[in-house]
Amino acid sequence: MIFLFLYLVQNHQDNFRADNSIPNSKLKGNIVITGGTPGVNREIKLKNDKICFYNFLDLNQQEEIMNRAKFIISRSGYSTVMDLIELGKEKVLFIPTPGQTEQEYLADIYEEKKCFIMFIKTALT
Repeated sequence: MIFLFLYLVQNHQDNFRADNSIPNSKLKGNIVITGGTPGVNREIKLKNDKICFYNFLDLNQQEEIMNRAKFIISRSGYSTVMDLIELGKEKVLFIPTPGQTEQEYLADIYEEKKCFIMFIKTALT
């Protein structure tokens, strides 16, 4: 399973469109995507139930998904980094929020230690 924190793209959860947002993929397994809208517990299943989008996961749900995930894509905030270390996750791609020096620093430090991979958003443009 791949776990993607969708809040990587600002306001994307408000504009989520099943047909346009998830490309056809050769990825094996399930993909779980979560937004960052507390209080909204909507679940959308796509692509033959292989892709599941949640507007929000509480801490218990998030922990369960993170434990099951084989690969995680996320921001590199302190709490997230510490959770991933505690869970022993090694296949993680961090995309620090541009201008958030703490996230950039943490992603850089852990990439240097070869714990996680960092991707700088400017490389997308």
